Amino acid sequence: MKKHLSLILIVLTGIFSRSCQLINPPEDIPAYLHIDSFSLHGNYDSFGSLSHKITDAWVIVNDKLIGVFELPATFPVLANDIQKLIIMPGIKENGISNTRLPYPFYTYYIDNHLFKPSTTDTIQPNIWYAGNKFLLAFNEDFEGGNVIFDPSNLNNALVYRTNSNSEKFEGDYSLKVVLPTKNDIFEIEGEDLYDIPRNKSAFIEINFKTDEVLTIGYYSISLTNSVKRNLINLNPTKTWKKVYANLGTELLYEPQGNVFRFFLGAVNTASDTSYIFIDNIKLLVYK
Repeated sequence: MKKHLSLILIVLTGIFSRSCQLINPPEDIPAYLHIDSFSLHGNYDSFGSLSHKITDAWVIVNDKLIGVFELPATFPVLANDIQKLIIMPGIKENGISNTRLPYPFYTYYIDNHLFKPSTTDTIQPNIWYAGNKFLLAFNEDFEGGNVIFDPSNLNNALVYRTNSNSEKFEGDYSLKVVLPTKNDIFEIEGEDLYDIPRNKSAFIEINFKTDEVLTIGYYSISLTNSVKRNLINLNPTKTWKKVYANLGTELLYEPQGNVFRFFLGAVNTASDTSYIFIDNIKLLVYK
């Protein structure tokens, strides 16, 4: 009788053990990645300033997107051993938090990464401007005396280059705008016209610090008329910021054959002097 009871207990124990495994199966142990920021590289003569505002990491493991992570970030990855890892640098399109995308003019970080369960690896992805993918239509860094933007007929602000360490962003010079009284107008226009394909990505990059709403816009010019359009309004900020303004989606609605002249403008809404500082205006167009 005792032998039968022992056998029954052994069988029941085995069944119970297997049932527990079915109800609570063993969980995979993730590896972890930590990313503080991206490091952007490139030749200044070819691409201009290497300042950036990369806010997100788009992470792909073995060709599967596992997530988009706002930096800095530490996150789990259910992978082990050596796997293909791709990290794409992400931006806020037009500076808006709910419109995020991988920036098409930067390269991706690609590596055969050794994932180790329960281990956190810190990565600082090195990336470059993807010069083989785009044309740098213009790059105004205000370092040279021949600035490609001129005051328009509306402008009554003081506009000049500054080399003051407390005012410039980087390099030797930035652009300084002084609007002494209320309702003073700042506006500068590009010297050149640009023919931009309608089916290509195109972005304007800019570093800025401003007391007033700063507008980036363009004239859509045909043989018979010229239409002035605002692309993006940049809110006042006491610190230098960088924005990537999506021009390509805007131009989808412009007639074929039109060319474009770009402008920047603002109006003093204060009761005293307002200041605007600008640097590194770039137009990048996908090939």
